[in-house]
Amino acid sequence: IPFGAFRGSLPWVVAAVLTLLTLFRFLYEKQISPRLKSRLWPLLLCFIMVNVITSVKSEFSEYALSNVMFLAVGYTFVALGMIFLSKNDFENYLPKTLVISMSISSFLAVFGALFHVQAFVFTGVEDTELRATGGSIDANNMSLMVIYCIPLTVHWLLNTRRPLERAFVFFLILIQVGAIVSTYSRGGSIIFAFTLLLLIVVHSKKLKPTHWGFAIFVLAVTIFTAIYFTPSDYWDRLKSVSDTADTAMARRKSYITVASGAVKRHPITGSGTGTFRDIYATTDYARMYTGQLETTLRRYAHNTYIEHVVGSGILGLCFFIAIIGMSLKSFQSAYKKFILSANVKMAELVRAYQISFISLLCYFFFISDIQHKYFLMSVTLAQVALRLSGELSENEKG
Repeated sequence: IPFGAFRGSLPWVVAAVLTLLTLFRFLYEKQISPRLKSRLWPLLLCFIMVNVITSVKSEFSEYALSNVMFLAVGYTFVALGMIFLSKNDFENYLPKTLVISMSISSFLAVFGALFHVQAFVFTGVEDTELRATGGSIDANNMSLMVIYCIPLTVHWLLNTRRPLERAFVFFLILIQVGAIVSTYSRGGSIIFAFTLLLLIVVHSKKLKPTHWGFAIFVLAVTIFTAIYFTPSDYWDRLKSVSDTADTAMARRKSYITVASGAVKRHPITGSGTGTFRDIYATTDYARMYTGQLETTLRRYAHNTYIEHVVGSGILGLCFFIAIIGMSLKSFQSAYKKFILSANVKMAELVRAYQISFISLLCYFFFISDIQHKYFLMSVTLAQVALRLSGELSENEKG
């Protein structure tokens, strides 16, 4: 459910209803849905168990255990998605819902940045520019979610045959690019460039000679629009990435220093799920880099992998990476099965989902969110893609 800044507790209500429906189905059928069959569950169970153990013995156990609860609840969304997502949802409803909802949020971001609408922008303590949030709660998260949807939007653009629809989708891409710029996210700019490069490499192999003209036109218009409409202070902000005197960059280096110390103290099972913020707050770095207008010393690591290794140690990080590895492998296996079945359309959609997932994993080096909804969704989609490709193979054998 998009628009995190305005949706309130709606996702929890929907999840509760779906969970009850699942329980009723189980009581009626006396068996677990076959759609839940997956080699993912042992890894998830071990990952949750490691987080429970480390959080129980943590110095910040109350806060750590609350994070474990949210982590466990988050992974129930994976189960619900595996049960309820059909082929039509996977192929049609979900990708278009993601693209359109994030395009609306992108429009709100651009509108807020242009006209200084406070509901859709914010100014950080260290920021001199307005940073757009659109329908999200944070500018960096907004940037992440838009970039996640870019491969799906490109897939839609390349697979529609109606000129008006193609023009509409191209307009959505321009809005999305404008939203990424309006967030002033430095990490977002890096990942956006990487995602574009990945898309060019993947799709350039499939373009027919007659399509190259349109592709070059789209790329040229996008680049020209980005350069022409991008404010100069955006480029100044990007340059600060290599500026050693930049406070934000210096503070991010301090996160790595503090994390290294925390891992040395608790290398195997970590200090407790999500406790980096509490550990950082006890250091001199927290007092050094906290502005006068800020009310807390607690800071996220701005790196999900650091959050995991500090929270659940090397063991927890290994299970987390194993979950990622299995998801990527599931996407790849599904892609190959669809290609072998000559279902190119589904194969290309799976590849789009996979590129979105890879962009998210790269963005995790710049943002902290151990249960990000798009991560949970991608893990779900990988298993659903594998199931659908398996069902297609079985039907062909039958």
